[in-house]
Amino acid sequence: MAKAKQVDEKLFEMILQKAVSRIPEFKVMEISSIAWAFASVRASAEPMMSAICEVLPELRRSRSLPGLLWAFAAMAWSCPAEALAETARAILSTNLNPQSIAATV
Repeated sequence: MAKAKQVDEKLFEMILQKAVSRIPEFKVMEISSIAWAFASVRASAEPMMSAICEVLPELRRSRSLPGLLWAFAAMAWSCPAEALAETARAILSTNLNPQSIAATV
């Protein structure tokens, strides 16, 4: 769906409803992938992004986090400043490859 740049809003809404309640169960890569999908087609995802912000402190040591941060930037979404600062410090304390550094910036 995202590749064709066609958005079935009803389908995205159904996916959003299912995802929001299960965000705490998702792995970081799964969270990153679904956030990226919504961001790439500019679909509204406010409840999901709020749910992701709630679990962000638990995700901060993952190599998939730069992709999630890209989705946040693409949607112009921000978590509370303290959570983002903690996440940034955690990311910078890991050994990042150039692609991860670029995605984080």
